[in-house]
Amino acid sequence: MIIYIIIVLFFIYYGRKNYEKAFPIWIAFSIATHYGTCLKATPPALTVTIVLNLYFLTLFFFRCNFKKAFMRFPLKNEFLLVLISYFISSIFSRNPFSNTILNTIQVLINDYLIIIAIWFSIRKKYQLQLLIKSLGIIVIIATIYGIVAFITNSNPIIEFEMSLLPTELNKMSLANQTNRGLKAQSFFLSPTNFGAYMALFWLILTMLYSKYKHLFYISTRNYTIITGLIIVATTLIKTRSSIFSFFLILVLFMIKKKFWVSKYAFPLTIVTLLFIPFILENIAPYITSIFDSDSKEITGSSIDMRMNQLSIILDFFLQNPIIGLGIGSMDFVRARNWEIYGAESIWFWLLLERGIIGTLSFIWIFISVIKKLSTTRTNLYLHLATLYWIVLQTMTTTVGVSIFWYFLIIFLIVRGDRVLLNSYKVNKLDTIKRRNT
Repeated sequence: MIIYIIIVLFFIYYGRKNYEKAFPIWIAFSIATHYGTCLKATPPALTVTIVLNLYFLTLFFFRCNFKKAFMRFPLKNEFLLVLISYFISSIFSRNPFSNTILNTIQVLINDYLIIIAIWFSIRKKYQLQLLIKSLGIIVIIATIYGIVAFITNSNPIIEFEMSLLPTELNKMSLANQTNRGLKAQSFFLSPTNFGAYMALFWLILTMLYSKYKHLFYISTRNYTIITGLIIVATTLIKTRSSIFSFFLILVLFMIKKKFWVSKYAFPLTIVTLLFIPFILENIAPYITSIFDSDSKEITGSSIDMRMNQLSIILDFFLQNPIIGLGIGSMDFVRARNWEIYGAESIWFWLLLERGIIGTLSFIWIFISVIKKLSTTRTNLYLHLATLYWIVLQTMTTTVGVSIFWYFLIIFLIVRGDRVLLNSYKVNKLDTIKRRNT
């Protein structure tokens, strides 16, 4: 645990000394932390993520008026409905309130409140550049490490993190994945997390390469190399949700941009020619198994199995359709219906645990992101990020796949556009002043 204590102490010191730089770096670094990186592993667990998020939120509260900030936050009504939904479902849950409230508070802090702090704290161009650069370093290192770990069939970072946990709490073992074959995981909690980080970072990378070079310059060579690495690593993840979601937005982007006559033609053609045989060999069984309930190569839920899961969920959902059966009630249902053990869709969890209110609050967030934050310059990227997240979460509910990452990507798209627009305005005013003098 000493290494986690050192990390926490470093960010506490750095945050106190230079909040404007420390906060973006922590936000980037936080994607490498998870439920297994604990200062205290026994229940109630104390993770590095919750400790440092609380610390930076506290600094944020002292630096600004949170009430005023929240009132100016564009998704305040949507976040408020989520807050209400979570607390109602915690209070009326089948599980004891003392058990559900701690989990609810952690989710609200790590996935929602921290986003409000990011929105109002990271506003300057150099902060945004620092955040993008830090994220880029972590994702690229993770991608290379994930490929190497897959090839060597070893993962020393995950094994080290496992060694720091009590045996009964060790849920990150690569052995847990052997029933589906070895999967690239890198140093994240699950292969699905790895895939989500790479896919949406690629979207940010593409946006910067496309029209935001004044914010962060990326050469064609670097864009081609990083895209190639991400495509290879995504195929090695070997989870249907990650593969299907990523290649869906990749193909849609290529069609929308008419890549064969655009600046993307060279890098994407090179990547395609180099890796298409490898990609087809690795992803074909995973895509076809979605529709084949008799598939022996790939375990996991086919469409028929998921429809059966949905039928079971609906029976319980109808017992309390408005607010659901409460946070943690999925464990109760699983204990009585082994067929639903995977429950591999976010909609199953929403309907069961948070009912109609929780489900509508989830949907409302995505609608509001498109309606309130979209501009002609960001429209494509917001739509693709939202589509990716909905498809991914519809196909899986892997532990640790947090909506925080979706919100962070949305923030980068929107804030990047606004910072660049302000830069253009400043440059235009400077030009006018020079002409008048």
